[in-house]
Order: sequence, then C-alpha cells, then structure tokens
Amino acid sequence: MTFSLKGMAFMVILLFCFTANFSQDVTVDFEGRVSNDNATLSESIVQVLQDGKLLTSFKTDQNGSYNVYLPLGSDYLISISKNNYVQKYFSVSTKGIPQDQAGVKLPAIRADVDLFKYYEGVDYSMFDEPISKFFYSSKKGNFDYDKEYLKAKKEEMKKVKQAEKKAIQLALQKNAAQQKELEKTPEKKEDVAKLNEEKK
Repeated sequence: MTFSLKGMAFMVILLFCFTANFSQDVTVDFEGRVSNDNATLSESIVQVLQDGKLLTSFKTDQNGSYNVYLPLGSDYLISISKNNYVQKYFSVSTKGIPQDQAGVKLPAIRADVDLFKYYEGVDYSMFDEPISKFFYSSKKGNFDYDKEYLKAKKEEMKKVKQAEKKAIQLALQKNAAQQKELEKTPEKKEDVAKLNEEKK
C-alpha cells in the first residue's frame, strides 16, 4: 500500500513536470512585414523587451519580414526601427492564459508595420506609445487586439501624414527660394547645380 501511494505520487509529480515543461515550450508567435508605402524595408531592427529587459534583437530579411516567438506569462514590447524612419512599437501580454489552454499551440499572429519616413519639423510624439496592444481574450480563446485603441491611433497617424505633407511643401518652397537667389549671382552656378542635385 505504501509503495503504491509513493508510486502514484511519483507519477503525479512526473506528469506535472512534463506539463510544466511542455507549457514553457509553447510560445505566442508573431510574423509580419516592415514597409514604407508598400516598399519593403530590409534590415530594419526588431527589438523585443520582456518585462522591461531586452530578450532579443535582430534585423528583418531582404523581404522586410520578421518572426518573433514569445514565451507565456510575460509582458512584451516589440519595437521596429530603421535609420531615417520613425520608430514604432506594439505591446503584447502573454499573461492570463488558462491552465487548460497553456499547452495549446495557437496560430501565428500577423502584425505588418508601416514605418513613417522622418521629416524635420513634424511632431512624431504619438509614436512614443504603442501603436497596437495585443492580449489573450478568454472570450475568443485566442489572442486579440484593442480595436478602439488602434482606431484612435490611426486617426492620429492621419494627422501626422497631413503634417508631413506641409513639411515637404515648405521644404520645396524653401529650396525654390534659395535657387532663385543663387541664380541671381552668376559666380554661384556651382551652388545652383548642387542644390538641384539635392532636390532630386
């Protein structure tokens, strides 16, 4: 009798350890493509912070594609950046998954990111916050995102696009004015040529 109880206890412990290890191997997977106005951005930097600490950092491939695998039970920030572009990031919480679902492999989540090209004089402070927030939905039994939050962010991004158009227009006007001034002085033809090259 004592032997069988010990044997049962051992089997329960073994089963628990197996389940725990299996759960730890299950990840929440994200895949996506980084672009700017439908043009792929290869070698964009992807950084993943787990509970505030750097988990991994890598670059997108030639197609601008990336894949990340997030262990359960943590909060993450995934940032996407590239020189001369505005950094974007989104948050993911892999907490709150019920025990009976913790060992179930969920489909990969698609998260494409369109980076804004940086223009001087434009306020990009809205990107200091995540553009989207992902979390486990017990109602769906899968991961979801905050739709109202993303909707509000999209409205803010429209305003940024309008500000960019104004910044580009002002820059073109400034270049045109500089060119006219330079054309008045014959000895500065080289400067005019240089300005035309910069304009291109």
